[in-house]
Amino acid sequence: MGAEPDTMRLTPDGSQLFVVSSASTVCAVSTADLSVESVISLPGDSMGVASGIAMSQDGSRLFVATSGGVAVISTADRSVTTLDLTTTNFAVARDGKTLYALAQGGAANTGAGASDASTSDASTSGTNTGWSLQVWNVDDGTHQDVAVTVTGSKDSSGSDSSSGTSSNSADLSSTPSTITGLAASGDGGTVLLDAQYSQSDALLAVNTSTGAATSLATFSVGYLAALSSDGTELYLPSTSLHSVLQANVDTQDVQVFSVDSAARILGFALSGDGSRLVVRTSAGSHLFDTATGSELRGLALNEPDGYLSRDGGEMYSVSAATGSAAGSGSGSDSGSASATGGSAQIEVRLAKADGGSVAVGSVAYDGAGASDGSVDVKSVVVGTAGAADGKVYVLAADGSASSGSSSGSSGSSDGGSSSGSDSADAAAAGRLIVVDLTGGREALQKADSTGSSRSWGGVVAVAVIAVVLIALVIWLCLNPQILRGLAAARSHPTTNTKPNSVNRNGAKRSSSNSNRAKPSDAKPRGIQPRVAQSSGAHPNAKRRTSSDQPAGTQDRSDLQK
Repeated sequence: MGAEPDTMRLTPDGSQLFVVSSASTVCAVSTADLSVESVISLPGDSMGVASGIAMSQDGSRLFVATSGGVAVISTADRSVTTLDLTTTNFAVARDGKTLYALAQGGAANTGAGASDASTSDASTSGTNTGWSLQVWNVDDGTHQDVAVTVTGSKDSSGSDSSSGTSSNSADLSSTPSTITGLAASGDGGTVLLDAQYSQSDALLAVNTSTGAATSLATFSVGYLAALSSDGTELYLPSTSLHSVLQANVDTQDVQVFSVDSAARILGFALSGDGSRLVVRTSAGSHLFDTATGSELRGLALNEPDGYLSRDGGEMYSVSAATGSAAGSGSGSDSGSASATGGSAQIEVRLAKADGGSVAVGSVAYDGAGASDGSVDVKSVVVGTAGAADGKVYVLAADGSASSGSSSGSSGSSDGGSSSGSDSADAAAAGRLIVVDLTGGREALQKADSTGSSRSWGGVVAVAVIAVVLIALVIWLCLNPQILRGLAAARSHPTTNTKPNSVNRNGAKRSSSNSNRAKPSDAKPRGIQPRVAQSSGAHPNAKRRTSSDQPAGTQDRSDLQK
């Protein structure tokens, strides 16, 4: 990918990747075979990553801020035109035909009620912020300036306090230190800006014709903002970093939903279709449904939470790793995770967004810096296809050329870039890696099916026992003799509890006589064991007298008694 690759953008149809370097080139890559179709020269060195690069909603134009002006690249024929504008502070209309830039001072004061830059009566006429909105016509390179004026002196909307206190509100009567363009409405009539004041930032909705601005909410740092791929929804951290502000760019409606009162928001990740949002915090991450603002699941710190698939069904994290040590993936393409001290690897973690197992895989990095394991993950882009066949594109480069305090990016990154500077003589080419997730999905399916089979095993065992019991009951019901025997056993216990009976003459018989069964009363059921009768002799046998018995023997009838 040439020297010093820094970030990349994917066209909406997923067919082309544009890799922007920190120098003055852009590589156009075909995602079909990862071939470099062309190397585009810029009018100067690239000036930034986050706000300095933008793509139109239809993917027809790529905008790159350089030291020689804003380069406008046609994604169709790779031609370049340059706007005479040296800034990274701009927002692009969805059709790519208009660019909105912010400049300090020098604007014609055409804002509502603002006669000059010293106007401060905010309650009646609005306050000139000292900044101007430049509206650029991309086709002919012309622009007009409109002064930005704010109505009202203070604002506390969007704060976490239900009482509406202004302890964290922005003083809109003062001049903001910086104004950053965030997004433009579909009709081009409104631009949302981040105005940085001393205590907090204000989300301003600016009329592009008059420059009149109204504050929609106050929030924390604007570099954590996330915009949906269709340009309609903007996500910002609240002033306390405990809640998320969701602003509709077209209607300017702002919704607030809580995340974690005990943790601070560190970044966001949106699915390609904008249906799901991952909010990364210092205590883990949370997955939200953007339509309802409801939380779908909480994520542990070691779960993949950096990126979401197009349909929000899968979650990924990507990091540089050395052996078993790995840094965490960055939620922003301007972050990096560095690994040092051995052979470098790029580690990818995959999980389904609704829970289950986590698949972990890695690929050896063979570019510069691989020998000592010093590799930075510069940018990660998720393919536009759904979870079934989407891919992940990873841009990595040698991190050994960094100096100064760049070691602070080792291990994990929260979206910030390294503070070190690159040595010009050590710049090395980076690598673009495509990660095919098929193997990871198969591993997840196998792991989850194994877990399901174990849980189903217990269910099956209980079902088998229940069937056996039911069959036993049915078998007993079909064998009345067994039931009658069990009933008789319960009604005739071994100990005698039967009361004395009464004979025909009305006289009581002793219980011993009544319990003695007569031979004629016995009604054998089936095969009965042969027992000696109470008379002690066979009917046809000759009765022996006591005189016939041998000496020393006992009469059998006595034994039978």
